[in-house]
Amino acid sequence: MTNKQIFKKAILKAEKNGYDAIQWYPILLPKGSKRDLLDKILYSIKEKIIFSHSFAKAFWGTEWKDGDIISLPLSEAFSTAELDNIKMWQYHLKKMVLEKKPLKYLEKFLDYDTSNIRVPDCEPEQ
Repeated sequence: MTNKQIFKKAILKAEKNGYDAIQWYPILLPKGSKRDLLDKILYSIKEKIIFSHSFAKAFWGTEWKDGDIISLPLSEAFSTAELDNIKMWQYHLKKMVLEKKPLKYLEKFLDYDTSNIRVPDCEPEQ
């Protein structure tokens, strides 16, 4: 997936869990505006969004579940004692901050059916 596709899917996943993407755009969009306009604006501030606590909470949630992805060694991000008290979103946000390509880190947590995702100004990769 391209970075734009990853970002778009990540926003949609977070919105399904209660994230309010419009909070990043201070002027209300006119009634009937295209979602594409909001998507372009959001993509222009993607780092600010993906590293925010509100996005991370909506994207990863707070509770650990069976099968959640956790990488080893843990010492690079958290001590064993910290993991007992940390929320899932906090763990993944801290891990993502350490990544050279944070959108690729988000991609690991997306389902890969992109057929219904249209990304503005993004040609399909050949």
